[in-house]
Amino acid sequence: MNGLPVLKAAVTLPLVGPWAADLVIDSAQPPSGAVTLTLGWDASINLVGTIYRGGQTRGAATARVVGGAGGLGTVLPAKGYHGVTLQLPLSEALTAGGERLSEKSDRLVLSTYLPAWSRLSAPVGVAVAAMMHVVPDASWRVVPDGSVWVGNEAWLPSKLAKFTVTKDDPHHARLEIAAEVPAVYPGDTLSGRKVSCVEHRIEPRQARATIYFEE
Repeated sequence: MNGLPVLKAAVTLPLVGPWAADLVIDSAQPPSGAVTLTLGWDASINLVGTIYRGGQTRGAATARVVGGAGGLGTVLPAKGYHGVTLQLPLSEALTAGGERLSEKSDRLVLSTYLPAWSRLSAPVGVAVAAMMHVVPDASWRVVPDGSVWVGNEAWLPSKLAKFTVTKDDPHHARLEIAAEVPAVYPGDTLSGRKVSCVEHRIEPRQARATIYFEE
């Protein structure tokens, strides 16, 4: 995390909403502000987030990190729109919370025409979720670069190259793996199965990723 060694971590990447991480860091000072988490032996996986809560325990620092700028909980005032595309109220909501819209967002979803739209006073994340109900099957989440992606799931094949299955739980549609570069994300497909959530757990002697599938 920002170049500091992580002693222990649990990182959850969901299909919908912001990702979050709970960390124990080799540092004497509680962290704060914007951070980048780096995973993988080649340091190719980078997650951009913000410290939500920091502390200390037994000579190490602890941190709760949320994906993005940490502004999805910012409460917005009520506002009405007439004759606009979805991109306008969405962008305004994100900007008010200090968040940013991903450049990879689905342009067809963003261009959805709204004859009228009323935003109730609510947190940014709630407002964004409400807008997604306007477009059938549209979804949203905070992606690794810290921006907010909206669109229809493409379910493209994962770029995960080499991995070892350490636990297979077909009853709960989940798979635990070990990989030097665990490059798998919600919205991917792995062996033809839709990835719904990914949980990374880093311990002093091992790192594992648990993949939850849609079915």
